[in-house]
Amino acid sequence: MKSSYLFTTAILIVELVVMTISTQTVMNKHGPLSTVLFNDGKSCGDCYQITCDAKRRKGGMRFTINGRNYFELVLISNVGGAGEISKVWVKGSKTNKWESMLRSWGANWQSLSYLNGQTLSFRVQVSNGKTRTALNVVPSNWQFSQSFKSNVQI
Repeated sequence: MKSSYLFTTAILIVELVVMTISTQTVMNKHGPLSTVLFNDGKSCGDCYQITCDAKRRKGGMRFTINGRNYFELVLISNVGGAGEISKVWVKGSKTNKWESMLRSWGANWQSLSYLNGQTLSFRVQVSNGKTRTALNVVPSNWQFSQSFKSNVQI
């Protein structure tokens, strides 16, 4: 299992629970947050290095599946490296082809394919271009609202 870096002195974790939110609302409810870091909601759930006090971290990416039938909404968390996810692909065991996912909001990515009853693999790319693949991380008997941990880290 590969390790990645987290930064112990100061980590800003932007975690939002509503899909439509303004920068002003975030600042009012969650303390100071710059519009650059907010990034029109794309930064929700991301981690940022504020200082250079680095520490190695173990653990793989996690995938939490929500939605219903033809709408899989996948929250990807525990992403190391650059931290900001730029692209995601999913592959079902029955389709056996990589399909691009669309960013819904924050670290949530969506697929409009019917993936129920399939073992799922994910390919994740972060903003610095590094890409990692978590093969067969979700078993075919998965249910919505479940989370699955991979051994893959960026």
